Amino acid sequence: MAGGLQPTAYPGLAQHWRVGEDGRWQLTPVSLAPGSPDLKRPLRDGDLDRRVEWLQDVETQVLSTGRPLAKQYASPEAYQWRINLETDPSAVVFAIDDRTGRHIGDVDLHRIDWREKSARLTILIGERSARGAGYGTDAIETLLYYAFRELGLEEVRLRVFNFNKRAIRCYEKCGFVVTGGWDGMTPDSTEVFMAISRERMLALHPDVETLRAA
Repeated sequence: MAGGLQPTAYPGLAQHWRVGEDGRWQLTPVSLAPGSPDLKRPLRDGDLDRRVEWLQDVETQVLSTGRPLAKQYASPEAYQWRINLETDPSAVVFAIDDRTGRHIGDVDLHRIDWREKSARLTILIGERSARGAGYGTDAIETLLYYAFRELGLEEVRLRVFNFNKRAIRCYEKCGFVVTGGWDGMTPDSTEVFMAISRERMLALHPDVETLRAA
């Protein structure tokens, strides 16, 4: 019996999961953007050590949470982060590797709403030397293909701090636009809410329609 989430109980995601070598359910790795290298894969245990290392950096903490962490980020927090995502039927998470196979970050969809056909996206390029090299853009575009083609979503949303100019430029490059808010939430003075619709994705990348799964 595989451990963790039993994805067959959730029809929207069931076809995208498999039982991994460790006996846990895992997402099938995807690389759907045309010409994109295979950068996305399920998380492995060793990835958590790098996440802990990345989040010792104060700049990374501020870009991710808006402020320095009140206490040191350690292995239990990283493990709980992984468990929360991997056992959540409304979330999917992938590791991001560079072209040499080095783990440099993570990207996820969470709060997937099957009725509304929407989800929220978060990404962390934790390896500082990999920032600005196009990996974030590639990971986001690949995950958007996955969201719109495989999961049949209509909108993907995100929140970003307004001082994170590089991230905002990346999101705009991927097609996200600033929005006033959602689910009764509005951004505070430090936040920017952004979203991309499937319709906008199709306008920017017409090939998404031809790639859409039957």
